[in-house]
Amino acid sequence: MATIYDVSKRAGVSASTVSRVLNNNPQVAPELRQLVMDAVNAMNFVPSGTARSLKTKRTERIALVIPDINNPFFPEMAHGVQDACEARGYHLILSNTDDDPERESRYLKMLAKVGVDGLIITPSVPGTNRRAAEKRLEQDLLMLQVPVVGIFVAPVTPQADQICVDEDLTGFRATEHLLALGHTRIGLLQGEANSAVTELRRAGFLRALNAHGLTPNPVWMLNGHARREGGHAAMQQLLALSDRPSAVFAINDVMALGALAAAHEANLRVPEDIAVIGVDNIAESATSYPPLSTVAMPNNYDQGYTAAQVLLERIHAPNKNASRRTIVFETQLVVRASTVSEQAKVSSRSSSEL
Repeated sequence: MATIYDVSKRAGVSASTVSRVLNNNPQVAPELRQLVMDAVNAMNFVPSGTARSLKTKRTERIALVIPDINNPFFPEMAHGVQDACEARGYHLILSNTDDDPERESRYLKMLAKVGVDGLIITPSVPGTNRRAAEKRLEQDLLMLQVPVVGIFVAPVTPQADQICVDEDLTGFRATEHLLALGHTRIGLLQGEANSAVTELRRAGFLRALNAHGLTPNPVWMLNGHARREGGHAAMQQLLALSDRPSAVFAINDVMALGALAAAHEANLRVPEDIAVIGVDNIAESATSYPPLSTVAMPNNYDQGYTAAQVLLERIHAPNKNASRRTIVFETQLVVRASTVSEQAKVSSRSSSEL
C-alpha cells in the first residue's frame, strides 16, 4: 500500500508538501497541487484517516444510535441524518440497540474507543431500574466527550441539544378525536411501562378523558412491547373481555397495525365495531385495511436532518458550551377510515351541503 512518502518521491516534493495538498492548504501553487494529485491518482493513494484525525482533532465521523431499526420511523430519520452529514463531508456510523440498555452501553463504549466527532441518539427503553439505566447512559455519554443531540422527549443529558415533539399533546389529540366521535369507552395500548414516551402520551390520554368528565378503566389500559406483535397481543386481551371498549388508542402506529390485525381475526369491523387510532403516520398507516387514523409526527426525514444540522453546528461552533437548544416539532391529526367510516364521511358531507 502506498504511503505519503511514496507519493512525495514520485512527485519529487517533500512529504509536508503532499500533506498540505491533501489538506487543501490554499498556499500551495496550482501547478504543484496538480503534480501531487497526479502522483496520488497514479498510485491509488488513500490518506490515513487516523493520521488526519490526529492533526485536525476530528474523525469526520458521526454516530447515530437508535432503539429499533424495524420501526419505520428510524430508517427515515436515519436517512435525514445521513444526508445532512454527507453534505458536510462526514461519515455516519449506525448502531441499533434493539431497545436493550446493555447493548446500548456497549455501543457507546465502542464509539468512545474508535472515536467520533458527535452523537445523535434515541435512547433505548430502560429496564426495571430506570434511574440506574439513566445514570449509566449519562456516564457513557460523558465518556464520549463529544457533542450530543437527543431525539427524545427529554434531554439525555443536561448538556445535550434536543429534538422532540410535545408527546402529552400528541396523546391528548388522539384521544380527543375519539371522544369527539362519541366514544366514551376508550382503551389504551401503551407500550413499555418504563418508556418516557408511553408516560407522556398516557398523560395526554388521561387529560382528555378528565376534560370530558370520564374516569379511565384500568382494565382497558394495557402495557406491551411497542411493536406490531405487542399491539396484536394487547388487542387480543381487550377483545377477550366481556366488557370491551368501543375504541382504542395505540401509543404508536405499529402497535395500532397489530391491533387492526387482531380485530380482523376476531371478525370485527373497524371502525363500526371498534375504532383504532395510532401515532406517527408511518407510510403503512395510509395503506393498511382500513387506512389508519393517526397523529402525524413531523416528517421523520426532517427530524433527522435537523438533528444532524444542530449537531454539526455544535461541532464547528467556536464556543462548544453555548446554550443548549431544544427544537419542538408540531404534530397533526390525520383522520382516516379506522375511526371514521367512509359511510359516515359521506353522511357528514351530505348534511353539510343541506
